[in-house]
Amino acid sequence: MLALLLALFVGSMIFKNSTSDNGFLNASVFAYFVNFAVGIFFAWLYLNRYKYFQRPKNVAFDLLGVVSIIGMFVFYKPQIDFTNMVFFNLSILTFFFSAFFGKIFNHFFTRKWVYTIGGMCYSIYLLHYAFFHLFVKFSKSLALSDSYDVNLAIQIAIALPVVLIVSAVFFTLIERPCMNPEWPKILKMRINQFRNR
Repeated sequence: MLALLLALFVGSMIFKNSTSDNGFLNASVFAYFVNFAVGIFFAWLYLNRYKYFQRPKNVAFDLLGVVSIIGMFVFYKPQIDFTNMVFFNLSILTFFFSAFFGKIFNHFFTRKWVYTIGGMCYSIYLLHYAFFHLFVKFSKSLALSDSYDVNLAIQIAIALPVVLIVSAVFFTLIERPCMNPEWPKILKMRINQFRNR
């Protein structure tokens, strides 16, 4: 399994690099599988080496977490560069370890409000870009300074809570019900109940 995952990881990097001039292929799932592979590997590790994850927390992993965050920003772009792909994904992997084994990081990521937002991540992912694109058309008039950084901070302070609320509503009404494999049957039943009122 690990050999296959490693082969797909390397194959995805080569594919992404070789299709950099083809927007369609370069935006495909396989071109980004290199990122998915990190999560798949960590999930496999957690399920198959569960006792290892019971080890005591250590501040050294908090320091590793800080380095990982810096690494994710430094090596984020351009993604077609092999060095960036390797170190960006290595930073993600070490960040996962810090979230489980660091004293401060683990404390933070086990807060209910944090993992609740984490649970809504796909809803946030789906909605945030379109929401910000629409929202900024109205909120840009609230620019209070000539400084880009100040105005950016204002936009974030206004838009971030709103997008979290919109995403929470979407998650509650759409995504979470659809996690139930029986959702088409349940939806049909509720539509029939509504019609029969």
